This record gives sequence, C-alpha cells and structure tokens, in this order.
Amino acid sequence: MRAFVCTDYDSTIRKLVWLNESRAGVYVGMYDEKKNPHTSYHADGRHQTKITVGGKEVEVFREQRESITSISKYQQIIGHGAFYAENTMRRLPQFESESKETAFVLIGRAIFKHVEALAMNTFIVKRQYEARFLRRMYADYQTGSYELVAVSTFRLEHFPSHNVSIVLYRVKPEHSR
Repeated sequence: MRAFVCTDYDSTIRKLVWLNESRAGVYVGMYDEKKNPHTSYHADGRHQTKITVGGKEVEVFREQRESITSISKYQQIIGHGAFYAENTMRRLPQFESESKETAFVLIGRAIFKHVEALAMNTFIVKRQYEARFLRRMYADYQTGSYELVAVSTFRLEHFPSHNVSIVLYRVKPEHSR
C-alpha cells in the first residue's frame, strides 16, 4: 500500500502526507524536503519518529509497542496537523500522476475555510474492529469543539488482518460552537 493525502492551493494539488507499507512495517510522513518528519510502526512493534537536522536523520522518539499482527483493536501511528498558509503550501510538492501510489485522498479547500488548520491522526486498525473504531472516532472527534472531517481507510497488503486509517478533523469555527 502506498497512498498520500493532498489538498488544493492556488489551483494546484499539493501533497501533504504520505503513507507506505512494506513487510517491515507501516510508515507515515509529512512532505517536507528539509526536515522529512516521519514515523514508522515496525512489524515487531518498534515505533519511532525521525526528522532530518543538518542533513542527518535524527531519532526524536522511540518506544516498543505490540507487534502489528498482535494489535487487537487499534494503535495510533502519529498525529499531526496541516496549516493552510502560503509559506507551508508553496513548499509542498505538486501532485503528478504516479504509478507507485495505490490510493490518494484529496481534501478540498472548503475544509480550511474557517479554520486554517486541519489535524490528522493515523492508526493501524484490526479489520474485525473497524466498525467499533469508526464509532469511537465519531464520538471522539464530533464534539462541541471538534468536527470530524473524514476517515479514510486503506487495506494493508503485508498485514492482511489490519488496515491503516487516517482520521481528519478540525476545530469548529467559533460561530458553530
């Protein structure tokens, strides 16, 4: 599985987040040529986040979790945000047709209309738990302060009993609270 999340900016589709899977694990990162922030959840449960500083990859977080095949409900891989600001959007790569990608999610400009930021949480979810996971995400992110925007789910090829889900949500605009 290879996927990405993108949005439009100034009539150009820009990539925000990439997801990749291999036999070794699941990887999620932000498109940022300088810092290349990314998190990996390895098959054996090793969970780590790395960024590039001064041309060197630096591990900023590491912990041992349960192996992917042992996840009985869900495990978060990473939570992050996207800011709809010119200095951020202009440095993101443009979408071009890519043969390696198996899926992509396009977030329309309207999502950012009242709030110039969007939060994303990415999870590994046991397929048999998917319906309960969706109910839980709706309960957690459709509240007085937040609005659930979307949940996108992708099947994992190397871990067939699990999916990867991206939960997109935003802070409710002041007039909606």
